[in-house]
Amino acid sequence: MGSVIPFDFDGSAVRVVMREDEPWFISRDVCNVLGLDRTATRRLEEDEKGVQEAHTLGGVQQVSVLSESGLYALIFTSRKPEARRFRKWVTSEVLPAIRKHGRYESCGTTGLPGDVPDFSLRLKPALRAQAMHTAVQTARLDGGSEQDVKRLYAEFCGLFAARPQKTGAALSDPAADLVRDFVKENLEVTDVSEGSMPRHLKTQAKDLYELFRNWCRDVRNLERSEIPTQNAFGLVLKRQPGVVKVSPINRTFYNLVKICTW
Repeated sequence: MGSVIPFDFDGSAVRVVMREDEPWFISRDVCNVLGLDRTATRRLEEDEKGVQEAHTLGGVQQVSVLSESGLYALIFTSRKPEARRFRKWVTSEVLPAIRKHGRYESCGTTGLPGDVPDFSLRLKPALRAQAMHTAVQTARLDGGSEQDVKRLYAEFCGLFAARPQKTGAALSDPAADLVRDFVKENLEVTDVSEGSMPRHLKTQAKDLYELFRNWCRDVRNLERSEIPTQNAFGLVLKRQPGVVKVSPINRTFYNLVKICTW
């Protein structure tokens, strides 16, 4: 079964699957970058394309892949201006990153987007691919740059690595530490009683995030790009001791109230 290696080209995820120690490119990603219909692979020779079982966001699946030769063949059929730069990126960055030590597992952080924390390397390839996919989509929604993709990739890897394990491991990445500090310094967990909670004993999720953003900016002096996203904030918040959702229909509240100002 192939290990999925996520790369980023101009905000688009390009995934590589190792097949007998050789890189094969997921055809869907390549066609997306080159502006080609996926039927373009029909013109390739049989030894330039194939199907590979790999870990994906949906679990273990059969994915269509391209050999290095097949990749170049598709690049030459593309009329997009980016095609030439894409080929140079593959030959100068992707392939050297994979082949430097013969196989990806020995490459350390090489080939991943930017300098990412060591804990990301402990993630399964499918989770790294999910982190890349989520980072790309989030950056696109916010109109972000390649640097935003790198920052979000590291952030999501940190959140995945921080998920509670069976051993009871604690959250330890910077984003989680920031949320924990915010809760400790500014919020109080209220008692959850049966039935509906009074409004003054709970706070809506969107208001908590707005408070968190203001605190990051005014107290921690963080730039907007350094503040965790609302999804990341929520993932960490709901795992804090004693914090539970107390939500009516269509709205999300937590049993938290503000206790101080700055």
